Amino acid sequence: MQIVLAAVDFESMEASKTVIEKARAFAHPADAELHLIHVAPPVTSSYTAALTLGILGDELKEITNQNETAARKLLLELGGDDILTENCHVVIGNPANRLYAVAHRIGADIVIIGNNHHSGMHVGSVAHKLVHLAKFDLYIVNTHSEKD
Repeated sequence: MQIVLAAVDFESMEASKTVIEKARAFAHPADAELHLIHVAPPVTSSYTAALTLGILGDELKEITNQNETAARKLLLELGGDDILTENCHVVIGNPANRLYAVAHRIGADIVIIGNNHHSGMHVGSVAHKLVHLAKFDLYIVNTHSEKD
């Protein structure tokens, strides 16, 4: 069975919905398994310092767990009936590296991402890095609206 992995960015829900719809368009005709991923930003250096000093340890872990649970729930809502809980991936770190790692781990045949939200004719940094790393197909969805 083929596997389609769609990257969801919570900063732009409309763009995320567009990416998921494109992923469905790839997955359904091929009877492929659809996975969704959200890569959360890493913990800032001030939190890292607090953790190193033993401050906020348990509190930060609890906040991280709550955020991961909320993100997974949102992925399930966005994915609707097409998504199984185990096919929702929430990871923390560098988006390109984490996308690549999860795609590799699950054996994704294609990864679908949205284009960046900046104007101009350049490819975003995540897409650029994935193009060079990828052992899978990469599809970049135009998520810009007519207003952009």
